[in-house]
Amino acid sequence: EDEDQRAFQEFRRTLQRPEQRYVRGSEARRMFALTREDLSMLSFFTKESPYEAQNPPFRQYQLQEVVKLALHKHGEEGLLKHFWSGVLPASKRLAPGNVPQLYGHLGEDSESGDDLSVRYTQKKYWYNSPSTSTVEGRQSVLQGLRTNVAICSVKSGVWVMTGSHVVFADLMHSFADVANYSYRLLELSRSSRTRDAAHPYGYAPLRYITADRSFVFLFFVGGVCPVIIGLRELLTSHIPVCDHLIAPAIVFLASAVLEGAAVKAAYHEIVSQAEKEQVGSAVSWLPLNFGRVFGYLREGRDVMSTATFTEASSGVLGAGVGLGGLWASWYLQSGVPDVGCSIVMGALVCGVSSFLMRKSGDALLGRTLPSWRVQALVSRLESHPAVCSLYDVKTEIVGTDTVRFKAEVQFNSHAITERLLQAGLRTSTAHGSPILAAESQPIAAAAAAAAACAAAGAGAMPSSEVPSAAATYATLSKRLQRTLPELASVTAQSSATTEARGRVTATSPWLCRNNDLFYEALVWELKDVERVLRAELGDFKNVHIDLEPW
Repeated sequence: EDEDQRAFQEFRRTLQRPEQRYVRGSEARRMFALTREDLSMLSFFTKESPYEAQNPPFRQYQLQEVVKLALHKHGEEGLLKHFWSGVLPASKRLAPGNVPQLYGHLGEDSESGDDLSVRYTQKKYWYNSPSTSTVEGRQSVLQGLRTNVAICSVKSGVWVMTGSHVVFADLMHSFADVANYSYRLLELSRSSRTRDAAHPYGYAPLRYITADRSFVFLFFVGGVCPVIIGLRELLTSHIPVCDHLIAPAIVFLASAVLEGAAVKAAYHEIVSQAEKEQVGSAVSWLPLNFGRVFGYLREGRDVMSTATFTEASSGVLGAGVGLGGLWASWYLQSGVPDVGCSIVMGALVCGVSSFLMRKSGDALLGRTLPSWRVQALVSRLESHPAVCSLYDVKTEIVGTDTVRFKAEVQFNSHAITERLLQAGLRTSTAHGSPILAAESQPIAAAAAAAAACAAAGAGAMPSSEVPSAAATYATLSKRLQRTLPELASVTAQSSATTEARGRVTATSPWLCRNNDLFYEALVWELKDVERVLRAELGDFKNVHIDLEPW
């Protein structure tokens, strides 16, 4: 009850002394019992949706004009009754924890719905696309799974028949790969889930969590296990020589061919992603695009393609080591080369898995964009006419196609004011703008139209317009030009008053109007800087920007 009374008294003060600020069209309709036709004759400008990147823009109306129109249509008693019986009860229908300002909940649709109803619906997603584009890495994972299922089955039979240590080491590698590829493929589908209220930045980090777990499994099963068994065999007094060399040799050759197919698939995937991410460069002394591939292995975003390429490459190299061990065992008629090569193969897997664990760990910690790219972004933003400098710039890559950018921005107040003033000199070129046309309509005409609309009933919403910085600046500048003639009288009145309180009272209304206009201009400059950032980071599907004026 106390909260209701406080809200009611605050609404009464708003009707009596409205502040110098702007309100959304939906808020004006809900709070003041107005329709879209009522608001159609008021001056407004459009503003990007604060919720959705691709949602229709919001219309912003001056609160003083909205209150004047509502009082003309309903009277103060009618508005107070509407607020007490309509707005307050509707606000209590919110489910516990359903806070409209939080991601995942949107209080009222900006441009649709009944004029006087209050509906709280589940918020739409920022993007229709998943939180990460999981096409990257999927093809190479599928190819690796097919390859290792086939060769793991054959290696199992050959190892049972021959007991070769190098076959056993390669079998453990293939067994770990089958388990890992299956697990990664399952988690890739989970990481493509669309963001929700519980995970507003999506499920892209699942790629790295999955990869990190699979690398640990590969390290112990595919690497440590063959090394330990090989070392134990070396300590025995007698190591038998494998009598069946043809079957293991054929298995290694087939394994090298199949693993080579996985390497080829991952290679093409990495080259494509390296070009898109602008990572790595061609090296003259390396054939094809190996320079770009090695650069991507160090700095690339997608750990799945990197893992498939390095694991499959180690499989090809391991097959060569295994063939060498078989030949040495046959040539020396000793089982020691067989065991020694199995230890080398296990150590090779340990090295690859350690590299991949370090890479996935860096990604889980929150890896930044390359330093050269961050410097380029800073230079591009500092060249913006409204920006003086940037501080505390931080970037973080999430998944393969999502990036966060945070910075403290020092804006140039002189440049913003100059642009605001100069925009008024170019309004003659925008006579066709609906915003400027609406600006010239007096409140009395809007009130008459509102009364006619109230009698005729609600109509259709005018077609939505795209927010235009030029049109908005022209509107703000025109309002500023209207306040400039008052500046002389305000200054004279303030100078004639000796008391500080009297000077504040004399200048407060004009300063509030002026500061409100500057605030809106600053917001538009902030949004313009965000548009520049999104254009520069166009290779990312999702760009989360946090710019804080400093």
